[in-house]
Amino acid sequence: MCITILELPKFTKYTTLATAMVVSFAGAAFSTTVDPTVGTFGDISLVGTTAPKSYFGGAGISTDATNYKVFTDRLGNALLLGLSITPRFSAVTPVNDNDGSFDVELGVVSGFTGWNFSFYTELLEVVRPDLSIGDIEVELLYDRDSAADTDLSDLGVLDLSIFAAPEALISQGSFNLMHGFLSSPFPGVVMPALDSFSPDFGEYSFLIRANDFTPASMEGIGVIADAGPSPVPLPAALPLLLVALGGLGYVGRRPAQGA
Repeated sequence: MCITILELPKFTKYTTLATAMVVSFAGAAFSTTVDPTVGTFGDISLVGTTAPKSYFGGAGISTDATNYKVFTDRLGNALLLGLSITPRFSAVTPVNDNDGSFDVELGVVSGFTGWNFSFYTELLEVVRPDLSIGDIEVELLYDRDSAADTDLSDLGVLDLSIFAAPEALISQGSFNLMHGFLSSPFPGVVMPALDSFSPDFGEYSFLIRANDFTPASMEGIGVIADAGPSPVPLPAALPLLLVALGGLGYVGRRPAQGA
């Protein structure tokens, strides 16, 4: 038997201050669904420091339709969080409402939807020595339930710290809901409680958050991808009724004998 011993990082990851509960302060309760209107909607490259045209882990991905916000923890460290819905390769660019919601292309192209959910995180100001993205529990919540307004407790959770390079101040990437590791057991992934995903319809919400920087479990930056309503199924008896009506019409059109 081979046993591997992993060395603990120099700085232990922050602990999440609140999980799986709604916190209320002075009568104001946090929403249990994603609110895409929280944050600033615009070009995240005006705030982040990544080289131009290399955001979201790829070259040439547009940054001008991103929901983002800078959060500060109790020590003064500043963290930029951003989310966007972006086209996959040469697919049609999602149409945004300038407030965090996007209308996306339906269907599958080369095994995936034509749109991705893309994230960007960056430590803009570091007060704590040697603090890096890998020391922070940055989570990306994703939705595979086609119904609208999916509760946060039913979303899948992706631990983004596993994608961060050692001592990195920036972590970014782009995922597709049809990536296999988002719908099957995978390290760093908590599977969604509800899964009725379809590339042809549904409303899908996404949220990025980070422990001490977004202290309430419901707080963070979110976006919504809208693929349109699900088709209304025909009543089971309707085809039989149409056949019967067609038969009556045929009988009505028969010429009377002897005419």
